[in-house]
Amino acid sequence: MTIFVLLILVSGCNSNDQNHSLRGTYVSKDLRRITMVFDQEDDNKFYYYDHELPENQRVDKGNYSKKSNSNYVIKNTNFKETEITFKQDGFTVTINGNKYYFQQISSLPTIQK
Repeated sequence: MTIFVLLILVSGCNSNDQNHSLRGTYVSKDLRRITMVFDQEDDNKFYYYDHELPENQRVDKGNYSKKSNSNYVIKNTNFKETEITFKQDGFTVTINGNKYYFQQISSLPTIQK
């Protein structure tokens, strides 16, 4: 019985942490051609997909790092040290001078080859 209670407590702590971590696949309803993917398990890789570009230019890879509990910095050719604040299931980022909200559609990173 003690082990069962301990397992519940530990799994509850892990699920709460997952809700506050930037990971998985995100899309914006206002910018449907863009997908942003965060792969925490692969050295914090960040993928920016623009589905309207030719196939050989469609993905821009980079990295991201955690700055504080909910603040992250994303880096690639499109985002040079851009800070984002992750809240519950998404974040807002500026692209071409416009702000877009990206919402998580999957907690798994969907990497396109």
